[in-house]
Amino acid sequence: MQQAPQEQEQPAEPTVLQIVALKYGQAHPVAGMVERLLPRGRHQMRLVPDVRTNSVVLSGPAKEVEAAKALVLALDTQDANQRAMEEQS
Repeated sequence: MQQAPQEQEQPAEPTVLQIVALKYGQAHPVAGMVERLLPRGRHQMRLVPDVRTNSVVLSGPAKEVEAAKALVLALDTQDANQRAMEEQS
C-alpha cells in the first residue's frame, strides 16, 4: 500500500521585534486602531501598546511587522491624536 506524499512544511519565518515610538498619538488607541485595520487571520502578528514609553511593540514575521509599522507611523499624526482624544471623550 502506497502512502500519500506528506505535505512539506514551510519553514517558519523568523520572528522580528520592533518598537515604534509615537510622537503625537497615544499608544493604546493607535495600537487598537492598527489591530482593527489589519486583515483578519494574522495569528503570528502581535501588537502591544506600551503606555509607559508611549510606544507600540510589534512582533511577528518581518513582512507583517513592516506593514504594521507603516500603519502605526501613518496614524501617528497631530490630527490622528486629536481625533483619538475626541473619541475618548
